[in-house]
Amino acid sequence: MLRQKGPGTTARTESHALLKGILRCRPCGFAMTPAFASKNGGKRYRFYACVNALKRGRQICPSRYVPALAVESVVIAQIRELDKSQHASSETDDGLAPFREHSAWEALPIGEQARLVQRLVQRVEYDGRQSKIAITFHSLDNQNSNG
Repeated sequence: MLRQKGPGTTARTESHALLKGILRCRPCGFAMTPAFASKNGGKRYRFYACVNALKRGRQICPSRYVPALAVESVVIAQIRELDKSQHASSETDDGLAPFREHSAWEALPIGEQARLVQRLVQRVEYDGRQSKIAITFHSLDNQNSNG
């Protein structure tokens, strides 16, 4: 994302993509970076692109890209499942609290959502060959100062 900084110069705006820094391409091991495309200057379509595919060409990587909403929705759903199945301490429970209420979650700024997700999720891997997503969570014991 670029914005005008002054005459003839541009500066990148900070991205607050939910999975920035934790989403990886499973087939080639490269990071997947947030990006977007606009159709006729209208609606923006967010996606994550494999850095290997961006640098060396789309044919290099089977994952290439994944729609942002699709992969982010899977991650949020898995966090909510973890919350339902977790018999955790109240402190860990507090870390999962923002994910419980859909409307409260949607009301949070994207930067805060990203911070909360990245506190719980260590890594997300996307495999475009098999259309599978693997999520590695940080140890919930690390979230709890008592354990």
